Amino acid sequence: GAETVIRAMAHLVGDRAQPEPPVLLVIGADSQNGASESRLSGGEQARLVALADSLGIGGQVRFLGSVDQPALASYLSLAAVCVVPSYSESFGLVALEAAACGTPVVAARVGGLPTIVKDGLTGFTLVSHEPAQYAERIGRLLADEELRLCFSRRSRLLATQFTWKDTVDRLVAEYTSHPQPVLRPAVAG
Repeated sequence: GAETVIRAMAHLVGDRAQPEPPVLLVIGADSQNGASESRLSGGEQARLVALADSLGIGGQVRFLGSVDQPALASYLSLAAVCVVPSYSESFGLVALEAAACGTPVVAARVGGLPTIVKDGLTGFTLVSHEPAQYAERIGRLLADEELRLCFSRRSRLLATQFTWKDTVDRLVAEYTSHPQPVLRPAVAG
């Protein structure tokens, strides 16, 4: 997914409608720096740095590596948009963290992401991983402060629905709503 957002960034930097080119912060662990959990291997980061350089946007992309929760919350709160172009995602915690910070999300429509990112209400979801489509949605949010603030308010409100208690209540309701199997005594012969 990181390649998608870097290529989308190249579209945005080339877009003359953007008064100031945006800066992309790529946050994730780098295994070459000794991180125990790696989202972005050292070789992958080098490939992505080379890609950004080849697209002429190396100066607009910063690789921050792994950051602690307070720093992540700060980055997400300061960001105009959070982009989650995952190919698979069981839940999408980073999208929920961004929503809690009031940051609109542009995400792939995979896994649990559509549960958190309500297309056209709290952010945008995309079926495709086409960089131009991501660039269009990101650019729309960067250019339209009113839309961004509207999505921000709705995102914060949506995030309040994801407390541990509410999550457990939803799981219990889901599992208890199914009919119970009929248990029959075993017959031995």
